[in-house]
Amino acid sequence: MSQDPEQVFSQSIAKALADAVKKQRVFDSVAEKLVADAEAWRKQVAAITNDVATAAIAQASVVNQINEMLRPIQDALDRAYANLDLSWVAEALEAGMPPNWREFDGADVDRILAVMDETGWCLVWSPRADVIRVLIAADDADARHEALLGVKQQVVVDLVACLDGVTHDDSKDYRRAGEQAVRAFADGHVEAAQALAASVISAIINGGFRMPSFGDARARFSGDPKEASIRAFREQAVYNMVANSLQRYFADRGDPVPPNFSRHATAHSVAAEQYNEVNSLASLLLSVAFTKEADVLMHDAEARGAA
Repeated sequence: MSQDPEQVFSQSIAKALADAVKKQRVFDSVAEKLVADAEAWRKQVAAITNDVATAAIAQASVVNQINEMLRPIQDALDRAYANLDLSWVAEALEAGMPPNWREFDGADVDRILAVMDETGWCLVWSPRADVIRVLIAADDADARHEALLGVKQQVVVDLVACLDGVTHDDSKDYRRAGEQAVRAFADGHVEAAQALAASVISAIINGGFRMPSFGDARARFSGDPKEASIRAFREQAVYNMVANSLQRYFADRGDPVPPNFSRHATAHSVAAEQYNEVNSLASLLLSVAFTKEADVLMHDAEARGAA
């Protein structure tokens, strides 16, 4: 039996309305849950924000309290620094830095010390800064030797100037012998210059410092100048080169002749490996610096005695 079309239409409308109501209820339920969740999150965020703000306020309060506690200490330090006399640091630097190194920076000084250790050349007191720049710029031993011989005339001039500053009466024999050694080199007598320079070094050790043996001198003088006090830096740089020149050499035991200047090899060998123009200049640089350092020491001792 067929249904009435009007009745079918009414039933379809009724079902559609029922489905729409049902979907609306589901949507309302989901929306209500989302709103509830959002409110819960809002409350949690508000609580966290409040805790953070409270903690920040508390921390700021603690920091302020600490600052207030430290303020008297800071004020005392400010007053102490204001009255602190640091002129002794400048004086120590002035006394301890070689005069011919004062325009070099820390990296340059490290390079100079490295070249001194490698070559045995004492570059304290003389030569002038421009000559030192040429020497430390060389890439290897052969280049350095060539560079030193290329500036030998300037080195001789600077050695003479350094000896002119040796003025203590007890230094006069060292100065005279040093001047003769430099003059011999300038006249082309490099072996004679080296032998006399080595004798000057020996005389200062045995006569000036009253050391009974070269072994004692080597032990006393050896040391890294960078580990010395600021005021003692210069003298330790010289003393360490003296110690290096006293390395052991026994000709009777067949020891190889050292390539760098050696006081012992100069005294107990005539080998060309030791006696040459480069080592002759090295002996002069060391003997003149050692003479100047001994002269400064004598003047300082005399000044302390007078005080």
